[in-house]
Amino acid sequence: MGATKIVYCVRDFLSGVKIKILLEKIPTVEIIGEFYNDEALINQLNTLKPDIVIYDLKSNKLTDFINIQKILSQNSMLKLIVAGSYEDSRTIAIAISSGAKAYVLKKDMTEKDLLNAIKCTNKNKYYISGCCENKFENISKKIQINMFLI
Repeated sequence: MGATKIVYCVRDFLSGVKIKILLEKIPTVEIIGEFYNDEALINQLNTLKPDIVIYDLKSNKLTDFINIQKILSQNSMLKLIVAGSYEDSRTIAIAISSGAKAYVLKKDMTEKDLLNAIKCTNKNKYYISGCCENKFENISKKIQINMFLI
């Protein structure tokens, strides 16, 4: 299998730089697109055909979770990793129940963290990063509840 093709959609320049620097350190990854708004990303997904989208969760509002579903609806094989700022189990549970395979906390994101998220996502497994890991038990309970909220 070749390199994992990744596009990322971020809200600000610094988040983009951080994600790009971390991804460039991972030899099994090929960055094929960088976006700063959801609409541009969605419009290019069928052309670029990434394996994984890294999505910067700008808020924990319903529109972001609907956008996750829109992104994933473009291709049934597409997988999504959320890079978020929110540590609460409700936000993480809604992100996962919206279709994300992984949730990585932006402030603590490391190359290892991102690599683990990519590996798990490629294997169709879930990954919750860093200090959010200890909330996984609460998250898994909330996922079924939140499936009805979105």
